[in-house]
This record gives sequence, structure tokens and C-alpha cells, in this order.
Amino acid sequence: MHLTGDGTREPLAAGVPAASCTAGMAAYAGTLIAVFAAARSGKGDHVDVSVQEAMLDNVEIAMVEHFHTGRVARRTGDRHNLVPWRLFPCRDGWVAAIGGPIRKWLGALDMFDDPRFGAEQFRHIAGRIEHRDEFEALLQSWLETRDRDDVVTAARERGLAFAGLNQPEEILENAQHAARQFFRPVSHPVAGDQMMAGEPWRFGDARAEQRRAPLLGEHTARVMLEDLRVRPSEFEALLAGRVIAQHAGV
Repeated sequence: MHLTGDGTREPLAAGVPAASCTAGMAAYAGTLIAVFAAARSGKGDHVDVSVQEAMLDNVEIAMVEHFHTGRVARRTGDRHNLVPWRLFPCRDGWVAAIGGPIRKWLGALDMFDDPRFGAEQFRHIAGRIEHRDEFEALLQSWLETRDRDDVVTAARERGLAFAGLNQPEEILENAQHAARQFFRPVSHPVAGDQMMAGEPWRFGDARAEQRRAPLLGEHTARVMLEDLRVRPSEFEALLAGRVIAQHAGV
């Protein structure tokens, strides 16, 4: 939070539960390591994950700078250390203009159709950092006369990592998501037909089975009788005593 927000204002919390997400990824990686180790040694292990330690992955640049230089990083809004690397307004929306991969930048300057972008002080990343305000003002004036999707398309054709800021409805209509069938319809007996997000990974031609959420008590019998192997007579007694319940339609 110390690094998030405007430098003249108070620290800000992230818009997502960053600590939980980061710790979850750390737990996932640690578990995989333990699984592979167990396959070699034949012994299991206990994976201890610190949420606080995992969060330091999110501020690794600031930590390394402090270790080596003693510098304490400050809030800079969305201004990244590299230039360009921030969100800019364009004619019909917002564009995340990222000058990377760095090796692609000089080969993509024709996109701007303006010789000032190729000036000597802007050709190297160090020069763009040194002349940040001047370069960002030039880029902003260029973007203000262009539409978001046109800018993103031209940048990606040249290997640059530009992206548009999407609204929720635009995410649902995104061509990439459609090509990968990420959002799929699922029918629910109560909620009706709904679109659900799928899995972000693929295994060759295989797809994970996407199911609706169960009704309350829909799987009570299966879990009790098949998974827990409760005797039918005991199951009926638990139902009669209202210790457990199952959906009326089952």
C-alpha cells in the first residue's frame, strides 16, 4: 500500500485481494515442489506458506533497490520505472502504452509516423527515463488523435505490449476469449441459462468439464452413501431426525 496511489495522497489498498491471490500462487508452487520431491523420496512433506512473505513478491523491485542503494520507493500513481509504461487517454478510451519488449521498440517507431519519437534522447530506455515528461507529453498528444483499438492493433502487429482498457461487456465480447471459448453457457434449474468463466489453461485438445452449481442438498445422498459409505438405514435415520437434508427434487 505504501507504493500504491498518488504521491501527494494517502496509501491505497489494491482493488483485488492481492495478499490472498499471491499467497495462493505461492502455496500452489510450494505444493508442486513437495509433490515432485515426494515422487523421488517417497515421503510427503508439510508446506508452510506465509502470506506476508509471499506479498513481498509484489514489491521485489522496490525491495532490491532498498537492499542495494538504501532508496525508499514512493507512490507514483501508475508511473512505472520504465518509459513508456502507464495508462494514457486516447480519443475514445484508454490505452496501456508499454515500451516493451525493449528489443522491439526501435523497430516499431514507424507506427507513430512522427520523427520526434526516434530522436536521439528517446532511442534508448535510459534516455526515455531521463526525459520522461517530454516523452510522455509527445506520446499523449499522439494518442489523443487516435482510437484505442487502432492503436492496440498497430502496436501488437509490431510486437509491442500495448493493451486497451476494457469495460466488463467488452471482456465478454473479446475475440480472444471467443476463440478459446473461455465463457460458456451453463443451464441451471433455478437461475436459468448463465454465462460462466472457464479455466485459463488448456491440455492439448482436452477441456475441463464445466458444471452448474449444485442445488442445496442435491448431492447429500451421493456424498453420504457413496463417498462416506453410510449405511442406508443410518442415512434414512439421519434424514428423519433432520440431522441432514437433501433437495426436495432429488
